[in-house]
Amino acid sequence: MQQGAASSASTSGAETVAKAPPTVSDIFGQAVWLMTQSPAHRNFFLSDLEWMVMPALLLRQFRIFPGKNQPIGIALWARITEEAEKRLMSGNARLAPQDWAAGDRLWLLELIAPFGHHDVMMKDLCDTVFAGQTFKMHRTVDGKRDVVTVKGNAPGATAAPAASENGKAQTVN
Repeated sequence: MQQGAASSASTSGAETVAKAPPTVSDIFGQAVWLMTQSPAHRNFFLSDLEWMVMPALLLRQFRIFPGKNQPIGIALWARITEEAEKRLMSGNARLAPQDWAAGDRLWLLELIAPFGHHDVMMKDLCDTVFAGQTFKMHRTVDGKRDVVTVKGNAPGATAAPAASENGKAQTVN
């Protein structure tokens, strides 16, 4: 049972308990569980979570995608400087804690979706969190990792990101 503020009221004999909002540790637990289910993430070390997950959670730069009984995915993003972006583009995915909210360059750093639904999650991000914004992300297709630039949707618009070709960044509308 989650500890926190709870209230109960009785209406027609039924008890209603208000659920406390999730804490950082609740979200962290969901993120770690999703990583253990993902072949691409399950072999990270516990110490990697400090630089890979915690900054996004503490800065509220994440989105959990709920399923029926458990989360089905999590997105982690950062707003970085030009220097940090150069590191990411060169293949160094490790950001320092101060990098995560230091600039105006929006990056989707992780979309952990061990049960599929990547397209649905990307559409949701483009329609909500990243609506009207351009962001970058790494995309791996056939073992090749490229940088993709994605434009969030304008209200009422739809778009889907596509993989880049020939190792060059591609813009997706």
